[in-house]
Formats: sequence, C-alpha cells, structure tokens
Amino acid sequence: MRRFKQADALNYVLDKSVIKTDLDAVNTGWVMVNMFEIPRGTLYWGWLAPAPQMVAYSIVADVKNADYYFRTYDNMIIRKVM
Repeated sequence: MRRFKQADALNYVLDKSVIKTDLDAVNTGWVMVNMFEIPRGTLYWGWLAPAPQMVAYSIVADVKNADYYFRTYDNMIIRKVM
C-alpha cells in the first residue's frame, strides 16, 4: 500500500511543465514503475510456491501513439512494441 501512496504523491508534486514530449511522459512512467518493483527474494507467499516471488515484467504504455514499452526480470533493457 505504501508504494501506491508514494506514486500518488509523486504524481501530485510532479512539475508537468518539464514534460515536453511523449518520450518525457514515458520516462516519467518508468520512474513510477520503479517504485512498484519487488526484488527477487523479498516476497514469499508460501501458499503460492515455496520459492521467492518477484515482479517478472513491467509495462509502460503510450496510449496516444499506441506504443508499449516493456522489460523483464531477465532482460532489463526497455523494449518498444508498436
């Protein structure tokens, strides 16, 4: 729950005048996504599996341009899907 409050606070105080391009907005989205990621080994749900769980992928969408960006745990390079 705390991560959602942090994202909400960041969105509230964000100086939107610095977002001049669609790519600036996408980069801001990645900043917010980084607040939600859970590193491997920090989360255990015993009923789900005995191994530690993690966030396996992240997505940021540019709805205006119909572009989607994603990265996975195994490959942190941000890739674009059009």
